[in-house]
Amino acid sequence: MKVVYGGIKSGSNATELALSLYEFKRMMVNPSITMRFGFDDQPNWIFFKTDQLTNLVLPGELENLPEEVLPTTITLNKISLELMVGSTDQLIPALVPTVVTDNTVTWRSTDPSVATVDANGNIRGINPGTARIIATSGNNINAVCQIYVLAIILGDVDGNGSITAFDALMSLQIATGNKQGSVVELKAADVDGINGASAYDALRILLYATGKIKAF
Repeated sequence: MKVVYGGIKSGSNATELALSLYEFKRMMVNPSITMRFGFDDQPNWIFFKTDQLTNLVLPGELENLPEEVLPTTITLNKISLELMVGSTDQLIPALVPTVVTDNTVTWRSTDPSVATVDANGNIRGINPGTARIIATSGNNINAVCQIYVLAIILGDVDGNGSITAFDALMSLQIATGNKQGSVVELKAADVDGINGASAYDALRILLYATGKIKAF
């Protein structure tokens, strides 16, 4: 029996045809023909056979496949990160080697009530606390970033941990529309909690920063 596929012949007396590093992209076979697919000791061989002792032609296409290359390590652009409640950041993964067969990366948070992560590595602080963001490659190699989510400090508009006259200026700029504040800045600037940042909030921040008042 002669087996022919896309010009490849197994030989005049062969009952099996083995294709190395190829797969069937599209194939039509007579229902009376039985086939089996599998792997032998050489994992890149694909076998099929027919029980009919006649010429067999399998119309279709063969696609050359590269050898599988799996990532050996995965790293992130940050190993730890501080976020204010409501603020966001992004983690960027890097696979080694850089060119792999499967570059899929999946994400998860160990505590979504503290910090969430989406399919693109974008993180959002939800509540004060700690969580770990875990990136996993397609072959189950992990990289971890420790997340610390901090509570918003009223009056600390620039988020540097202290309240100064500069925070008062930022609050005034937000109130007058000269600055489009982030979610964290907007919350920190609204010290009286009434209708967002205002000139009154900016004044209160300045008085606090200069020691004129002890609380908002």
